[in-house]
Amino acid sequence: MSKTNISVLIIGIILLLAQWSPALDAPAGVLELKDGGYVFADYPEVFGGFDNDGITVELWFYLTDYPKDHKEEWILIDKPQSYLIRVVGKRPQLPSEVICELEYWTYFGENGMGGSCATLNKDKINNWVHFAFMMSGTGPVAQSASLNGNIVGSGGCDSINGFVASSDPLFIGGREGRTSIKGRIDEVRISKGWLYSQGIKPERRFEVDQKTIALWHFDEGPGAHSYKDSSGNGYTLYAGGTLPVDIKGKSTTTWGTIKSH
Repeated sequence: MSKTNISVLIIGIILLLAQWSPALDAPAGVLELKDGGYVFADYPEVFGGFDNDGITVELWFYLTDYPKDHKEEWILIDKPQSYLIRVVGKRPQLPSEVICELEYWTYFGENGMGGSCATLNKDKINNWVHFAFMMSGTGPVAQSASLNGNIVGSGGCDSINGFVASSDPLFIGGREGRTSIKGRIDEVRISKGWLYSQGIKPERRFEVDQKTIALWHFDEGPGAHSYKDSSGNGYTLYAGGTLPVDIKGKSTTTWGTIKSH
């Protein structure tokens, strides 16, 4: 091979690496997971949604891809037997501009869930999106959801099976045996009461106030063993799945026995 051809090959490789390096470099200060990874907060009954004061669970997330099948789910936040926020593939009957759906559910009984969903268009991919899920009550349970400052659903659900306090961990970004989110999560905050009405969209970085139960900024960045709770309440998140495990002496595979919905 001539020197000229070698030079052209080297330049081509450099240009190719330059093209892909932004995608390979993990951004600082966010939660970005490998497939099968998640983080969890194991503080029984702390983050439950069933009380008369109500609770708001909110986050900023950034999808770099989306599920292609409606049966495929990516966990954003899951408090088993309390509430679930996930991204799923779109239903076939939805219009072409919809690429996936954002579901929000309240668990009731052994296997039941009640809630609704919001559609996500292409403009929600590779962009930061704010979502908040609010609920209150012990049966019936009132619900409301806000997507980028717009109320996308409100109502309630009830069940003869009742609603029970959950002693399961809070999972973010995935769960044992589930597909992790393809993208990033940032600024997860859980608060007492209902925080949002139509037209209210928070700043990208959440602040602590008197209603804050827990707040995670993920300043530690991708791949950290744990993430600090900035509320001052000490509810640390720990890595599980394909991320480092056994951080506090309890194997995260314990939660693999939680039943699938």
